[in-house]
Amino acid sequence: MVGIELLNEPKPPSHSALQEWYANAIRELRSLDPSLPIYISDAWWPDAYADFVQKLPRATAPICIDHHLYRCFTGEDISTPAAQHTASLSDPNSSTPQTFSRVAAKLEDAGGALIVGEWSGGLNPGSLCGAINEHHERTKFIQAQLDLFERHCAGWFFWTYKKERSGDLGWSFRDICGAGLFPGRVGLFPVKPVPRRDSKEWAARKAIGHEHAAGMLCISFYGLSVLLTIKFEGRHRSYWTRYPGHYEHWRFDKGYNQGWEDAYYFLTARVEEHRGSVCELGFRGFWKKKRVGEHVAKEGSSGNLWEFGESCFISNDMIYLLARKLKLGIHLSLPPQNMVINKVWTKLLPISRIRIVKSRIEEFSEC
Repeated sequence: MVGIELLNEPKPPSHSALQEWYANAIRELRSLDPSLPIYISDAWWPDAYADFVQKLPRATAPICIDHHLYRCFTGEDISTPAAQHTASLSDPNSSTPQTFSRVAAKLEDAGGALIVGEWSGGLNPGSLCGAINEHHERTKFIQAQLDLFERHCAGWFFWTYKKERSGDLGWSFRDICGAGLFPGRVGLFPVKPVPRRDSKEWAARKAIGHEHAAGMLCISFYGLSVLLTIKFEGRHRSYWTRYPGHYEHWRFDKGYNQGWEDAYYFLTARVEEHRGSVCELGFRGFWKKKRVGEHVAKEGSSGNLWEFGESCFISNDMIYLLARKLKLGIHLSLPPQNMVINKVWTKLLPISRIRIVKSRIEEFSEC
């Protein structure tokens, strides 16, 4: 069991009443089993319930928001062409992707995550009116949703597996797959063998990545040479010399090593052959807090825990960033050395993101 959801699509008399009920129910469940992940419906107000989760007492198990995404019920949905629905889900500057990004960040900070507990390929006939190729429009619409969830969510559930009558290409997962509208693979799949854990080459890649974690990163990964030049205001240590204070940069080193090992474990846990699937880390915020807690138990607390957390996820994201490009089989062209990758970053790596915890590191809060 991955967790328990308190209510499905509640329609409360008020959001404050629902949140009070949630808080009481969560407290009772935590007293019975503090390790049980809890899921709550956002009642289609994701920002408000992400703020609610942020204010809850910290726990040893995540609290996640369940959002349901459909584009076929309202008058606006019906009058919007399928291609426009797809475009609005694909454009990172559109309302829904912006909401997903914002809510996912809030929940990650609270040690939780965003999931989509219901979605489908359902489009109202009005959205398909005039479409030259309905199969093509449905395929693009489904892929746009999957890409959105891949960027921001810890998981998703398609609604539903089948219907009473066969042939529904919007709501019957079995029929959609049979018609070839659903991608044959979802997630990461390596296109080359994973290097052995004890290989000298792999250790060298890790060392190079650590050396350039806050400056220039040059990694040869899975036999694919990639040069990514990320110019901050100098490297980690030299940057913070500009801001007098007490730092513990050794935590940065430990965090990087921990993040690399975690990412490598998840990347290779289920890869047994050339075309094996990749196990991805979904609950990033919870995992990060878990690792920070373990670090505190071993090394003690201080005001510089951000150095551990920051570097932990630089290394974690570096591996997945490159793995995603390898999945797509795209060979990146090498950018000029010392090039500042900010605006062009999303063009080079459109489905990857790197989040730096410390907001004072400029030009790189989120890609």
